[in-house]
Amino acid sequence: MTPLLRHLGNTLDPLPPAATAAAQAATRRLLGKGEPLLRAGERWQQLWWVEAGCLRLYYLDRNGQASNKNFHTDQALLWPITPALREQPVHFWVEATEATTVWALPWAPWSAAVADLPAWQALERRVLALLLEDKMAREHAFCNTRPPSATSNCSSTTPTGPAGCRCATWPPTSASPMWPSRASAAG
Repeated sequence: MTPLLRHLGNTLDPLPPAATAAAQAATRRLLGKGEPLLRAGERWQQLWWVEAGCLRLYYLDRNGQASNKNFHTDQALLWPITPALREQPVHFWVEATEATTVWALPWAPWSAAVADLPAWQALERRVLALLLEDKMAREHAFCNTRPPSATSNCSSTTPTGPAGCRCATWPPTSASPMWPSRASAAG
């Protein structure tokens, strides 16, 4: 039994035979520091389990500056949880920050094998909830740590916008100073 199969069995106990068979297709990858597992422009087609090490998910801006999005360490399980992540090229990179052992499991057969498994559905709901909570916390932090020039249109007497941000107009309109008009955006 592979370490991945053992981990999946412990996480989704009991693991149905179809899922066990699908998990047999996983391959073990040994990544060196800085070695990419996924590049921007590629489609994410695998579930990954980090047996040991660390993966960094990051974006590159137009100037080539990296912006970290997340880190996944020992025992982390990650997969393309939304249809867009599976069906469209991604805009981020995933690479090892140190020597890392990753198990890569083809997504399509795995997904088909666990689609109706209550334990998998519950895990996906928990992961989606955590992702949304994390996103909201980051938006709140961003809204509250921007320099004064970027928040000159904020007011403490206006309705609360996304993630608790108080904005001069909510919802924003094309006339709002925080949203350029279509004419100015086109020109």
